[in-house]
Amino acid sequence: METEIKQWITFIESILVLKIEPIEFECVVDRKHTHKFKSGKWHIYSFWLCENNKALKIGVAGPNSAARFDSQHYNENSSNSNLAKSLLKEKMCSDEDAKSWIRSNTYRINIVFDNFSKPLAHALEAHLHVLFEPYFEK
Repeated sequence: METEIKQWITFIESILVLKIEPIEFECVVDRKHTHKFKSGKWHIYSFWLCENNKALKIGVAGPNSAARFDSQHYNENSSNSNLAKSLLKEKMCSDEDAKSWIRSNTYRINIVFDNFSKPLAHALEAHLHVLFEPYFEK
């Protein structure tokens, strides 16, 4: 995913009329689901199946969206749209174990941006959806 993001950034920087600061980011492969939100920064998060590296969900969390990044996807009752709710709807896990199923069967790739904007974050999220076709983003 890091290579694809670098290619996208090169493309975006080449077509923008206004000069922007170089886009800097950190890519973290989080197998234990312990990477935490960095306040004031934009994040792209994704959940991947361990068994076949298939993307389940790719999303964006703004600079004040710690709950979206850290916890909402693990609890089906936390928001209108989250990974746990999607897994339950598809009967991929039971009500009692959505959070543990996610932690046992997926890993995350988290991207943290130092200098980013809402339009760029949502454009990158859409680009990653096209490239990786996440199961729950159809």
